[in-house]
Amino acid sequence: MRKLLLLGCALLGLSTGIASAEVPGNSVKVGVLSDFSGPFSDQAGKGSLIAAQMAAEDFAKESKGLKVEIISADHQNKPDVGSAIARRWIDQESVAAIVDLPNSGVALAVTR
Repeated sequence: MRKLLLLGCALLGLSTGIASAEVPGNSVKVGVLSDFSGPFSDQAGKGSLIAAQMAAEDFAKESKGLKVEIISADHQNKPDVGSAIARRWIDQESVAAIVDLPNSGVALAVTR
């Protein structure tokens, strides 16, 4: 639930008049970087992806045309894999925010 609230707050920030004017193509990408196959997959993983998609759908109803695209990847609980995915998303795929990261080692690697 906390992750959904954080995503909702991020999307709300994007819906302000100033922020929407700065969003290229009136579209923003949010990446769910989670554990889809390991020990955290029951607490995060697919459930977090579905929650993010639901939040984006709810946001779309009130966003006045701002589109939110949700993408996802499995970091496999490996910091090097997670940071490589995050780097690619930000550098090449224009991802504006990365959410979830239930593994602290991966989270620390992504923030560097």
